[in-house]
Formats: sequence, structure tokens, C-alpha cells
Amino acid sequence: MNSRPPEDEGAREPLAQAKADRTDVAPRGGGNGKIVALALVAGLIAGGASSLVGERVVAGYRDRLFPKLKIVQTPEDAARLEAARVGSARAVYATMGGLLGLALGAAGGLATGSRRRAVGAAVAGGVLGLVAGGATASIATPIFFRGRDSQADDLIVPLLAHGAIWVLVGALVGLAFGLGLGLRSRGAAKALAGGLVGALIATIVYEIAAALAFPSGKSDLPLPGGGPPRILAQVLVAVLTALGAAVVTTSGGGARPEAESDLA
Repeated sequence: MNSRPPEDEGAREPLAQAKADRTDVAPRGGGNGKIVALALVAGLIAGGASSLVGERVVAGYRDRLFPKLKIVQTPEDAARLEAARVGSARAVYATMGGLLGLALGAAGGLATGSRRRAVGAAVAGGVLGLVAGGATASIATPIFFRGRDSQADDLIVPLLAHGAIWVLVGALVGLAFGLGLGLRSRGAAKALAGGLVGALIATIVYEIAAALAFPSGKSDLPLPGGGPPRILAQVLVAVLTALGAAVVTTSGGGARPEAESDLA
């Protein structure tokens, strides 16, 4: 007579931990393609919305960003110009980060069918992206202008200034995407790394493309001086960050979300 030996509690614990650490995505009602598609749509929507809002922000700062030329510039004039540069960059990149974090957090939750997670990750992503974009722009913009050589034809300094802002935003909104998917530990780290890599690629592509396509568009400034390079920057960062987070998260088997009770 065969009798089944009792399960060893100690043996079950490592197994449970291994399951918790798995990194393969199992979206509800679809596959990994659904995750990538939703992330791409979220990136496109966030990039477009950010560009629209960003142009309104720049329009509000236009007189201070492009003041009438004076023979002698006073210290007060210089201070007003710096405040306008920092304020406009902070507002635009806070908006970009907030909208992208909100969109990707929601996309992650929707990919697994969890409305509760979609709302929570959207709120977290919106806050993280807004703070990251605004804070880094406030720091990187004055540093860039104080060390800038306006006569130099250099892509490295603009790349560092843009990367300082965009890469941190990309990493944190990528994390929000992972939280929306319900990922923990290694899975969430993959989402963060994917967003970071996507934003880094966007930065490099932007520097080359903007320099070639808009040679007189002041594309090297932390907040580009021309409308087309500003829009290009925001759309590239949003779309490539979203794709980076989705592709890296779903690669190598992806990441299995934690069980959710209110899937709907």
C-alpha cells in the first residue's frame, strides 16, 4: 500500500521563493506582444500630449526667453533670462515625465487586466516622472549654461545635459510600468533598466538627428530653442523609453506578475 510522504515545509519555502522571483510575464488575455503594443501606444500618447503642453509652456515664457537685444545687459537681465531658462525647462520636463509615468503605469496594469494596479501605478509613475523631470532640469540647465561655449560645435555636452534629465525620467517611469504589471524584485528591476536604456538610446538618436535635421534650431540647449527639435525630443524619449521598458521586461521569458484578486 503506497502512502504519500508528508511534504517538507522547509522544501516548499525555497520553491515558493523561486516562484515569487520568476520573471516571465503572463498578461491576461494576450501575450508579450500585447504588453509591447500597449507600451508603444502609451508612449505615443504621452509624447504627443507632452509636446502640446510643452509648446504652451514655452509660449508663456517666450518674452523672457527671447528678450529684446540691449547694447549693455545688466545683471538683472541675466538673472531674468536664467530664471526663464530654468523655469521653462523644469515645467516642460516635469510635464513630460509626469505624463509618461502616468501613461506607462496605466498601460502596465491594463496589460494584465488589473484596474486597481493600473490606477496605483499610474499615480506612482506620474509623481515619480514629474519630480524626476522637474528636479533634474532645475539642476542640469544652469550647469549647462554656465559651462557652455556658444562657439563650440560639440555634441558631448548637450548629450550629457539631456541624458541627465531624460535617463532618470526613463528609469523611473520604466519602474512604474513594471509596478503596473505587478512585478517585484528582479522583474521590476528589469523594467527600470529597460526604461533607462530606452531613454539613453533616445538621447543619442536625438543628438544626431536634431543636429542634422535642425542645424539652426538650437537643438543643443537643455530645452531646445526651436519647436521641431523640442517636439522630436519629447516624442523620441517617450516612445523609446516605453519600448525599452516593454522589450527588456518581456525578454528572456519576461516577468510573472503577482496574483491580483480584482482582475477585471
